[in-house]
Amino acid sequence: MDKLDILKKATKLSDPQKDILHLIKLKCNIQKDILYACVYSSKFDGLGNKFSDLDVYVIVSDDKAYVKRLSFVLGNIPLDIEVISNKKINKILQKNKYDLTDGDIKRLWRIKISMPVFKSLEKLDGIAHFDIAKLVFDLSNEKSYELEDDGNKMFKVENFISSIECFRSSIIYSIKARGCLYDRVILKDKWLLYSFIKNNGYNNQQLAKRVEQLLVFPCVSKNNISSYNNNLATLAENLLFINKLDFNRKEKR
Repeated sequence: MDKLDILKKATKLSDPQKDILHLIKLKCNIQKDILYACVYSSKFDGLGNKFSDLDVYVIVSDDKAYVKRLSFVLGNIPLDIEVISNKKINKILQKNKYDLTDGDIKRLWRIKISMPVFKSLEKLDGIAHFDIAKLVFDLSNEKSYELEDDGNKMFKVENFISSIECFRSSIIYSIKARGCLYDRVILKDKWLLYSFIKNNGYNNQQLAKRVEQLLVFPCVSKNNISSYNNNLATLAENLLFINKLDFNRKEKR
């Protein structure tokens, strides 16, 4: 199903792009200075459900415009509109990757893969050429190594509760990184495990089974907490190693 069909099905409207643009101009009091307007659905990322809302991003030429968020209903679906200046977008693109907030990254990704409803610019060159998947992979991979190291340190001093948290978090970040290697840039944590398991561990069914066993349906008690830690540590290490192999393989193509 293409993006337009997704929007039509979600809104029950025959021309959702036209209706969204009309709503923007009518409710947001914006008429002349729109450079680009687009709509994002979580279903564009292979996620979401019948209750998921739509997110609209309106980029305007007015440099003085502040980020403004408004909520409406389109057809029978909630619709959130964010108005932001083109200058603000360019400032985000110029940030050091470590200074980018989760909100910055989410905004850039959604605009990048969204469906245009209006454009006086043919495209947003800065966002079009910004490798968001590589950025998310790098940040998530670094965080996963850091948390795995913390988990090992906690395990050595028999702080098993903290080590479990560190290893679990390391695994989650590795799953996020792995998604970026397989066109699954998942930025909302609530979808990470679901997407990973549903999609066969992104090309590794065995990984999916191990994640399901250890993170979704874990059998852990005071009696086996040490062995459970060991299993988590092994999975965290394996994920980092496999991600490194797959990343290098893709880089050589």
